[in-house]
Amino acid sequence: MIELEHVRARVAPIGLGPVSLRLPAGITALQGTAQDGVALLLAVLAARVPAQGRVSLFGLTPHDARRAIAHVPLDAVLPDALSVTETLELARTVRGDAEAAPAAARLAEMGLEALAPRRVRSLDAREVRAVALTEALTSKVVRVILIEEPFATMDARTLAVLPGLLRRRAKEGACIVIATASARDARDMADQRFVVQHGVVVGDASLRQPAELHVVSSDARILAGALARETAVAEVVASDQRIIVRGSDPLALAHAVAQAVLASGVELDSMRLEPSPPEVAP
Repeated sequence: MIELEHVRARVAPIGLGPVSLRLPAGITALQGTAQDGVALLLAVLAARVPAQGRVSLFGLTPHDARRAIAHVPLDAVLPDALSVTETLELARTVRGDAEAAPAAARLAEMGLEALAPRRVRSLDAREVRAVALTEALTSKVVRVILIEEPFATMDARTLAVLPGLLRRRAKEGACIVIATASARDARDMADQRFVVQHGVVVGDASLRQPAELHVVSSDARILAGALARETAVAEVVASDQRIIVRGSDPLALAHAVAQAVLASGVELDSMRLEPSPPEVAP
């Protein structure tokens, strides 16, 4: 269980909080961009950025739980003087991960056995990320796995096995938190999903709370016509440039708007998520 209470952090120009969340074992998606603070929130959980408020990972602070935390940002960094095998063995030693399989077997789970003898400095960015994910997902002591955009900059082989490994670790009791701007990845992979906007959690998509998207585009009426064909949209109210889109799933609404923009060819100027106003009894 990961718990956050009134957590705030800032790495200019991005601010986060206040955030209060409870994340049980399983896969949680934080839906938003790096500018919205999702990557910063992962860094807070990994004890890489100082924060105000209370953060608890299985009852421990991030600092005390650091051996059980694996953080894989988009710009993952590994010791470039070592080979891939030496890197995994070093991580096993640092974590006290005596039960972890040998490096060759761990790489084979991700289809990366050919990388074993290579120096990290010879790897491209996709390969570095794949090795970092291998270390995180095949460790026997890691209980918190934090991944920024898990399906970005990955080759086809890694993409084929990654969803299965994530689900297996979740079933084993790990808390996996993915930060992604992809509504589809969040919807397909996560047990629960939160929308993060401008550093604040604005909705729990898992609960399918009623929500509104306020959209400004170059031609609201054309976009409204495209949105009317989207099944996630319950109601569309359009003026000359502004649209209010209502539905029961914030992430599905955002995905519907993206699809409608592509289908209609209009330019999207802004999109803001708002809680849907409560219905007033007659």
